[in-house]
Amino acid sequence: MNHLKNMLMKVTLAVSAASLLSIGGLASSTSALTSNTSLQPQLTETAASTTQKNISKPIPTKSSKHQNVVANMKKLASKAKNAYELITYMDRHIHKVKPEQATEMLIILEKYYENHVEQVIGQFNEKIANPKLYKQLKKLGSNLNKFDKIKDKSFKKWLLLQQKGKLKLDYDGTLYFYRVDYKAIQNAYRSAFNKDTAFYLQYTTLSVEELYYIFNDNKKPPYDTLMKRAAAIDEYIQKTPKSRHMKEIKDLHHGYLWQFFNRNWDDMIDKKTGKLHPKMKKTYASVIEKYGESRSGSLLVKYVDLIAQHKDAISDSDGNILPYMHKFWDEEYSELYKQTFK
Repeated sequence: MNHLKNMLMKVTLAVSAASLLSIGGLASSTSALTSNTSLQPQLTETAASTTQKNISKPIPTKSSKHQNVVANMKKLASKAKNAYELITYMDRHIHKVKPEQATEMLIILEKYYENHVEQVIGQFNEKIANPKLYKQLKKLGSNLNKFDKIKDKSFKKWLLLQQKGKLKLDYDGTLYFYRVDYKAIQNAYRSAFNKDTAFYLQYTTLSVEELYYIFNDNKKPPYDTLMKRAAAIDEYIQKTPKSRHMKEIKDLHHGYLWQFFNRNWDDMIDKKTGKLHPKMKKTYASVIEKYGESRSGSLLVKYVDLIAQHKDAISDSDGNILPYMHKFWDEEYSELYKQTFK
């Protein structure tokens, strides 16, 4: 069975104040000196020169101010030692700029996280190598982001700093690690974005919560939910071909379909008969009824048809997966995916 999971993983397509210048004062001072005839030519020439400088000097616009906000955030990201510095900057500016600039700010933050999260995990592992700190961490239980039981002030301060940087401490059953807290980012900034970025952020937040828990049966989303997400994301891809986040949105779509089919190996085979499990067959039928007309659902339709051609048989009497299933996942699925979503 593990071999089949590995096969599936092979074929999956892998799984973000300048004020206006004024020449009014110059005009009034020039008129006030017109009675002094000996100085008037010199003053007039000076005034004209100064006026010309003011005219030629570009007047800052609201758009240029917004661009400066983005440029300054890029500079900050290049030298920031922790994510909280960027979050503080975003808190101060993101709701004052246009949605396009707000999107650029999110992208800068995500780019910063790419390397920073790994650095934070490394720092965290060094800290909990101290038995005393590790013992305090264990006392948190499942409330990993409530640090009231952490007695070491330095450690607690460090944990709170990461939290303020919108990083979330998590545990996979074996290791502690940090990940981006997209839910916190969405809650803080979603009103600043346009519809495109809001959609991307919404489904990224959902995917972090839903796709991460693939190995936790108590938190796995239903098959219906997985296909619902895949169908909605693919519909958006078709309607919004110029999305600023197209690559990331396609990755989300791949992720939901990957989990939909990957989870099948735990549920789909009736060990007594080697055939498609009756419960799984019923689940497939229900999902097809709702989403069979979508491009994402069409993959399941073809998959179920293939199984039906072999009278629902998936494994032989020894529990070995039948050759047609090997061929589908080794050769046919990736091509089918490319043709469906080209």
